[in-house]
Amino acid sequence: MLKELNNLKLCEKQRNTAQRIKRLRKKQRSGKVTIMHRTIHHPNQPPLRVACTTQATMTEAAICENESCFSRALVGEFMQPPLRGMLGNLGNKEPSTSQILDGTFQCPDTLLANPYAKLLLQVLSIPTHVKWLTTEDIGWTEKELSKSWRHCNSKTASESTNLNFSHHIAGTYNRQVLEVDCIMCTVPFKMGFSPSKYNIMEDFELFK
Repeated sequence: MLKELNNLKLCEKQRNTAQRIKRLRKKQRSGKVTIMHRTIHHPNQPPLRVACTTQATMTEAAICENESCFSRALVGEFMQPPLRGMLGNLGNKEPSTSQILDGTFQCPDTLLANPYAKLLLQVLSIPTHVKWLTTEDIGWTEKELSKSWRHCNSKTASESTNLNFSHHIAGTYNRQVLEVDCIMCTVPFKMGFSPSKYNIMEDFELFK
């Protein structure tokens, strides 16, 4: 475990160093993407690496990569029996969730083949000296929300109407607008549910 952690830290350090060198040498990549490489897997055959050079093939490759990336967890231990039945799809099914947090959860015997899942369940327990957070602790205050919005990039798009963060930032200077925004951000924590429009997300890949 320690060796893998050190390898991850080393890779991240090398990546950050390479990015700093590129910035200093002013060799940051720019311009349009003209080619993408996609690896196709067929049963009982070696992987096939294909170059995508058209807009249609690059779009298809990006969609496949995104779908694979965001559905990878579906084959993990926590989305398979028996953990899925014990924890639920969202990992909030009782009493297992509370048992994991207080360190009394008994790992199923089927996890013996996957030491990483078992290790994760063990480290998720909250130490006795750490205070358990409540919905009041997690919720926003107007001061915190205002400070958070003013540190955001005003050019970031946030809605299907093409409005960006600048209108949220501007709202922090109006007491009434800030109060309403704070309520809308805090309701999901205090009441345990979120408005239906908050649950819709669209993901797309940016070519960089």
